[in-house]
Amino acid sequence: MLAERPLPSDIDRRIRALATAWAGDPDVAAIYLFGSRAGSRPGPRSDVDLAVVLSDRLDASGRWRKRLDLTADASHRLATDAVDLIVLEDAPAVLGHRVLARGILLSEREPQRRVQVAERIMRQYLDEAYLRRTLDAGLVERLREGGFAR
Repeated sequence: MLAERPLPSDIDRRIRALATAWAGDPDVAAIYLFGSRAGSRPGPRSDVDLAVVLSDRLDASGRWRKRLDLTADASHRLATDAVDLIVLEDAPAVLGHRVLARGILLSEREPQRRVQVAERIMRQYLDEAYLRRTLDAGLVERLREGGFAR
């Protein structure tokens, strides 16, 4: 997602302050920054992509509510609505893998929980690798044959 307006000029300081504040939240086990802001190419209208690992005390409904609360809090603390926040344990394996491979760990309150979630994501990502390759190859073949243009 692109921000409608440029992010605040002190966005990096705001992200660090957010990570510090959330580090004290007993429901937040770890926080990642990912996407363009975690790389070397954030543009003036790049959004802020955050991923959190939540405590295993929260069930699916609790994680959903916590995600809403954290998204609202991030929007307030970062002074922008251009925030995408995912709960890592509920994310698709491909997205979770991207966060783990390219994201920046901003804060970690429960290292064991973070590792537990990371291991599950990596297992699922590797288990699905053959299926992704097969589907991708089929898609490429269909595109070559003009299958989508008919």
